[in-house]
Amino acid sequence: MQQKVFQYLKRPKLYDAGTASFWDDDHISVGLLEQHLDLKSDDATRNHFFVDISSHWITESFPPVDFHRLLDLGCGAGVYAEKFYLAGYQVAGVDISRRSIRYAASHAKKEGYSIQYQHMDYLTLNFREQFDIVTMTGCEYGTLSPGNRNLLLKKIYAALKPGGVIVLDAYSDKNFTDKKESDNFRYFKDGSFWHPKEHIYLTATYLYDNRTSAEQHIVIVKGNVSYFNLWEHDFKEQELKAEIQNPGFTNIHFYGDLAGSDFNFQSKTICVCAQKP
Repeated sequence: MQQKVFQYLKRPKLYDAGTASFWDDDHISVGLLEQHLDLKSDDATRNHFFVDISSHWITESFPPVDFHRLLDLGCGAGVYAEKFYLAGYQVAGVDISRRSIRYAASHAKKEGYSIQYQHMDYLTLNFREQFDIVTMTGCEYGTLSPGNRNLLLKKIYAALKPGGVIVLDAYSDKNFTDKKESDNFRYFKDGSFWHPKEHIYLTATYLYDNRTSAEQHIVIVKGNVSYFNLWEHDFKEQELKAEIQNPGFTNIHFYGDLAGSDFNFQSKTICVCAQKP
């Protein structure tokens, strides 16, 4: 076990995922679900005030009368999906976390919402011209490697009907300028977000010269070591435009966030809307 710890305590290769599941981990997914449902937190789903104004802006920009079938990628606990459903869309949501999907489906059933949820890695999408709009919120796009971003965009393009739109956000290069490399460790006697029992938690942040960062997390318990890398890439406008254009999207527009604010050099996020011809 000690050898594993020393092996992991180094700068990871770009987009190395680590050795353990993060989003679908039995214990971590409990904390993630709590974050999704926290009205004031931006740690998973955005704070619910922003969810309200951003879902309203999307609805106003792409009304359900014209863009009726909506697919929400990385839907988490269904916070956005429910807003879209109540606005009049026919909604489907997919997420890699079993716990979050179970909660979303259970809550929709309780409220009488006809939302189709599916436990799925969105990189395995296989829809063909079934949706009018595809959303991806929470700046999740930038957590993917360049190859997986390209794969996902092709799958979204295939899933959209002609004239359909994609709406997603990411962090801008302005966000990268505020980051610094760091490392830290803590001992938890009674458990934490990372593990339910006694453990040591090591974390480090690494920066790469292509505006990519890694948050490295190592959890040491008796007899076991878990190793997670969470990646984030921060985009320049032209870089993101080139990626969106690659599968064939046109009519590309940029905003400062998912609520439609103006995009400028101070914006730490970047929202893109584009259309399939």
